[in-house]
Amino acid sequence: MTSEVLFKGGTSKIPNHQKSELRKAGKELFRLMSKLAKDNPKINFLIILEGNNARWQDPRTGRWNYQDIPNVGYKISYKRALALYNFWKVNGYDFKSLKNCEILISGSGYFGKSRDEVNESQNKRFTIQITGKIGDFK
Repeated sequence: MTSEVLFKGGTSKIPNHQKSELRKAGKELFRLMSKLAKDNPKINFLIILEGNNARWQDPRTGRWNYQDIPNVGYKISYKRALALYNFWKVNGYDFKSLKNCEILISGSGYFGKSRDEVNESQNKRFTIQITGKIGDFK
């Protein structure tokens, strides 16, 4: 399932009009991960919730936000990923309950590989990556 959720600039509050779609996505992802975890008990899975933040250029100075306020992008992007995690948890999708599934909440700030390089305004969002993890969870 692909869902496009864009945050209002500078915020980490999930837009109300997109909560229903995010509930459906959380339900589908939780069902998928539950099945994968059950069918593959010897494989550990890692879910990465990665928040992003858009870059913008100050028209007065010509400087980019990542130059003048570098840490703000990391804080906002992390808070966006955390907002999604908490939203899903409140709605009954607690990925930590899956024994061989780990979830990472991260923010890539103004950078990261999952960015839209054509339309910078689309980078006020989060992405979800699922991968196998080598090694045991302790």
